[in-house]
Amino acid sequence: MFCTTWLRLALSKASAESYFDHLQNSDKELPALCEIFPRHGTNSKEIVKFHSLLCEVMQERNFNYMGVKVLPPTSPALQCLRVLEPICVPVFSNAFQGSVFSIKQHRIQFVEPLFVIRLGRDPPTQLLANTAPAVCGAFLPGIELVGSRYPFYPPHGTGLAADLGGCIALHLGEAISLTDNSLDALGEHNFVLTRRGEPVQIGSGKNCVGSPGAAVALAV
Repeated sequence: MFCTTWLRLALSKASAESYFDHLQNSDKELPALCEIFPRHGTNSKEIVKFHSLLCEVMQERNFNYMGVKVLPPTSPALQCLRVLEPICVPVFSNAFQGSVFSIKQHRIQFVEPLFVIRLGRDPPTQLLANTAPAVCGAFLPGIELVGSRYPFYPPHGTGLAADLGGCIALHLGEAISLTDNSLDALGEHNFVLTRRGEPVQIGSGKNCVGSPGAAVALAV
């Protein structure tokens, strides 16, 4: 009886609203994330349901859905949690709106290089890695502030997925137009994040489930 009630709580709109308060660093007393997220070991449909409820809550509060973040199995976070499948999480406009951040308040743990693929048109129902370039309009390099709404770090892959892959904020550079060939070529390049002229993180298009095109197909 307890498990059934708890699962229903995790899939309610109220749970998504509580998580929104976590995202906003609300001062009011909030339920623990383990009480509002889908339970560990649940299937992907429960995570998608939670993300759908969160999309509804975010839109009601004027934070638009912007796209999907893909975490490949090669990412350190998934390797640490022994997750063998890629994870997709929604990204909202609040991730782009902050200009001042506190490492302590926002629980920022890492700054990582990334690249964003902006779609030039709506994708077809079935999109494969080799057909993804046809719908990609632009490439944007950037950095991501990564942290956790957990006290320390998500204890499992379900928690990481529900916590939006740890996304705190995104800062993007100028858009570069893409052609069919240039999307595939991105996989051959490394993206280096520097601090005071010294490299601190390296990202690669090859880490995106084999190629950027595969990541796009998975995300849409």
